[in-house]
Amino acid sequence: MFERLGIEIKKALIMKDITQEEFATKLGISGNHLSLIIHGKNRPSLELLEKMCQELDLQILIISKNNEINDIISQLSNSIIQLSAKKNQQKK
Repeated sequence: MFERLGIEIKKALIMKDITQEEFATKLGISGNHLSLIIHGKNRPSLELLEKMCQELDLQILIISKNNEINDIISQLSNSIIQLSAKKNQQKK
């Protein structure tokens, strides 16, 4: 599902002459975790996805296919709902 993301990350790393290990260190994640994301085995959190895109000057909509956009929007919606619920619990 996120194979396209991995392809775009790999292309951007090559264009910026950055190794996967260097990029993983910049992101604060392990090289193994980044490798799994690049190969479509793991899905990055929205926060990590945003950080990746910022570091590589990519736009989320460019690296995503339509069905992946829907998944990202769904995941974002769920995250917003969870954050809202946490804030409500903290107010009590």
